[in-house]
Amino acid sequence: MDIRFFDGPLYENFYNEWILTNYKGGFALGFGNLINERKYDGVLTAGEKDLTRNHLVSSIEEKVFINNSSFYLDSNNYLDLIYPYGYRHLVKSYMRPFPSFLYSSYPFDPNILILKSIFMHPDKNVSVVCYTNLSYQTISLELRPKYSCRFYHALNSPGTIDNINYILDINYFGNNAEEEIYFRRLDNDIEVFCYVIPDKNVLPSKILDYKVIYHNIYYTREAEKGYDAIEDLFSPYIVYKNLKIGETFSLLFSDCKIEVNKSNIDSSLDNLCNITKNTFNSYITLPLALDHPFKIHLPEFFKDNLKNNEENSNSMYNNNQKNLIDKNDMDNLSSTKNIDDLEKEKTTNYTDYNKIYSTINFEDIDLYSYEEYREILKLAMLDFKIDNDIIAGYPWFTCWGRDTMITLEAFLPSSGIEKDFSFAYNILINYSSRIKDGIIPNAIFENSKPIYNTIDASLWLIMRAYDLWPFLPKNKRRELFNIISEIVLNYYFNRSLPFFRGEDGLLQIKKDDSQALTWMDVVINGKAVTPRYGAPIEVNGLWYNTFCILEKIMDDLKLKNIKNSSYHLHLDQIIEEKDKIIASMQNFYVDGIWIDRLYDQLSYNEIRPNFVIALGLPFDFTSSDKLEKGYELAKNELLTPYGLRTLSSKSPLFKKKYVGSQLARDMAYHQGTVWPWLLLPYCKLVLKVTKEKAVCKKELEDCIFRLRNGFIKNHKASVAEVWDGMDPHLSKGCPAQAWSVAALYLIERLIDKLK
Repeated sequence: MDIRFFDGPLYENFYNEWILTNYKGGFALGFGNLINERKYDGVLTAGEKDLTRNHLVSSIEEKVFINNSSFYLDSNNYLDLIYPYGYRHLVKSYMRPFPSFLYSSYPFDPNILILKSIFMHPDKNVSVVCYTNLSYQTISLELRPKYSCRFYHALNSPGTIDNINYILDINYFGNNAEEEIYFRRLDNDIEVFCYVIPDKNVLPSKILDYKVIYHNIYYTREAEKGYDAIEDLFSPYIVYKNLKIGETFSLLFSDCKIEVNKSNIDSSLDNLCNITKNTFNSYITLPLALDHPFKIHLPEFFKDNLKNNEENSNSMYNNNQKNLIDKNDMDNLSSTKNIDDLEKEKTTNYTDYNKIYSTINFEDIDLYSYEEYREILKLAMLDFKIDNDIIAGYPWFTCWGRDTMITLEAFLPSSGIEKDFSFAYNILINYSSRIKDGIIPNAIFENSKPIYNTIDASLWLIMRAYDLWPFLPKNKRRELFNIISEIVLNYYFNRSLPFFRGEDGLLQIKKDDSQALTWMDVVINGKAVTPRYGAPIEVNGLWYNTFCILEKIMDDLKLKNIKNSSYHLHLDQIIEEKDKIIASMQNFYVDGIWIDRLYDQLSYNEIRPNFVIALGLPFDFTSSDKLEKGYELAKNELLTPYGLRTLSSKSPLFKKKYVGSQLARDMAYHQGTVWPWLLLPYCKLVLKVTKEKAVCKKELEDCIFRLRNGFIKNHKASVAEVWDGMDPHLSKGCPAQAWSVAALYLIERLIDKLK
C-alpha cells in the first residue's frame, strides 16, 4: 500500500480537534496529531460540582520497541522544534465516537500497526488510554505519563516544579497484574491515580520510580492569542509492558482512588473492572467510522469488558508476576532481545491483519452513513450535558444562562435526546432558584457568585418554558407560570434594573457605554465594543413573544392576572401591552431594511443578524412580505457556509479575521465574525417564507452542508464557536460550543419534518 503521510484529509485531521466529556464538566481534548497546542489539551481534566476543574494528565511519552529498533508515538511542541517525531508514524486519526490513532513505523510497514484509543467514563473523572497491538509480532511499550496537576486555566511556569515535594506510591493487588500508582503534589494537594489494566493472559507490566521533568513545553494556540504558552510537566515513573499479537493494554487515570478492600481483593478488582467496563459501555452502541480497525478486529480485551452479564470480571486478571522493579532493570526491559521467544505464541493469537490496513481509506470519502452521523451528532450534543445545567463550551467556558436557555431546545422531549421533561425542567428550576429582580444568572463561574449582566437570558427561559409546557403536569406548569410572572413583572415595573419598559412598550437598555447586556457582550476597558443601548430588535422580539406566551398560558390555567408581593398586571393589560409592542416593533423596519436597534427616536441601521433572531421566533410581529425581506437581507449580507456574520461585510466596522491578541479578537468578536448558532433562527425564518417543502429542505441542507460533511467525513468531532468573517475555513474560538452543535442538531430535526 502506498501511504503518503501528511497528504489531503489526513493532513487536515491533524489540525482538527477531538473531545471527550463527562457529566461533571470534566474532559479530555486534543488534536488529530496528538500534539498538545492548547494548555487545555490532555488526557484528563477533572470537573467538580462547583464547576472548578483541574488539569491532571497532559499526555504520555510512548516508546515502542520492535525488531531490535524503537520509535516514539508521541510528540511535543518546544520553542524551537517538535520532538519526538511520533506524528510521522500516524497512519490515520479518528475523531469519533472516541478518539483513535493508528500508528505504524516510518516509512510505513503493514506488518507494524498499533492502535491507541482514548475513552472517558460518563459519570466519573476517569479516562482510559488503550494500546492494541495489531502487528504481526510482539511489541514492547515504555510509557511515561506526564502530569500537570494544576488549575486548568493556569500553567506550570518554567522552573516552578523543579523542586516540588510530592508523594508517589506504587501498589499492586496481591498476586494479580493490576497496579495502582498514586501521585500527589504537596504544594497544591492535587492528586491523580493511575491503574494499570492488562489484557487477560498478558505479560505483567513493570513500573519504575524514575522522575523526569519535561521543560518548556510550548502551546502554540496560547502563544497566538498572546497568552503565557510555556510550561513544565512532571513524569514520576515509567510503565513497561510487552504486548503480544492482538493484545490490549490500558492505563486508567482517575482523580480519586478506586477503593481497594485488602480483605477481599477480588471484590476490589471487580470494582475496577466495572469502572473500566462502564467506560467502554458508554460507547458500545455508537457507530464506528467505515474503516476503523475495530470494525475488522475487536480485541478480546474489549469484548470481555463490553459484556453485560454477571461473569466474574476478575478472570481477566490472571498474571502472577511481581510488578515493581528497580532502576537497574530498566535497560533490560527496554531491550527486545527476548522478543523471539515471545513470538513462539504468534500462532495462538493470529488475526489476518492484512484486512485492517487494506481497508483503511485515505481518500476524502464519507466514513459515516447519514443515519450514523445523526448518532454521532447526538453524542456531540451530549458532550455539554452536566447535572442540571449545560456547559456553554469546551474547554474554557462554564455555564452561561443565555447559552443554556438557547441550547436547551435540543434537550426538550420533542427533540429526540431526552426521554422526558425532567432534565429541561430541572434546569429551568435551577436557574429560577437564583433569580434576582427577574433576572437569571448570565454566567456561573468556577466556585463564585453568579453574574447578572443580561437583559435577554430570562426571556429565553420563558421561551423554553413555553416549549416544555405541553409535556408538564399541571402542578409543574403552575410553578413555571409563577417564574414567568416574576420575570415579566420586574421587567415591566422595576426601574432599578439597567433596562426599562418605555412608553412605547419596548424594552430599552439605559445608555451606559460600560453595559453589554445582550449576547453581543464584549467590554474592553469598561466600554462596550458593540453598544446596544436603546431598544435592541431581538430583545424586543423576545419581549413580544413573552406577552403572546403569557396570554396563552394564562388561558390554559384559567387565570386573569399575574402578581407578586410588589406588582400586579391584569389579563386586559397584558393583551393591551402586546398590541402596543407589536405596533412599536414596526419601527424596526426602515426602507426595506430590518435595523438593529432604536434609540432616542434614531434608528441604527447596521445590518446585523439580530433581526434574524427576532424574525425566527414563533410569534410573528410583522407581515409575510417583511419576513421575506428579512430573509433576503440575511441571505445576501450575512450568510456564510458556517453561520451568519455578526455584521455586514459592507460596513466600515467589519473585521475580516478573528485572530491575534485578546484585544484584537474582542474587537472582531461581534464585528463580522461568523457564528454557527445563528443558523438556527435563520433556518426557522427560511421555513416561514418558503412554501414548497422540497425547496425549503434543499435550502436548509445547503446551510449546514459544510458542518454536516465535517462529521460524515470524520474531520470534525464538534462544532466550534466562531469562524472568520471573510473566507471562513478554519474554526476559531472555542472548539466545541454548545449552541453551535445545538443549531446543527435542531436544523437536522427541522429537515426531518420536511421529508
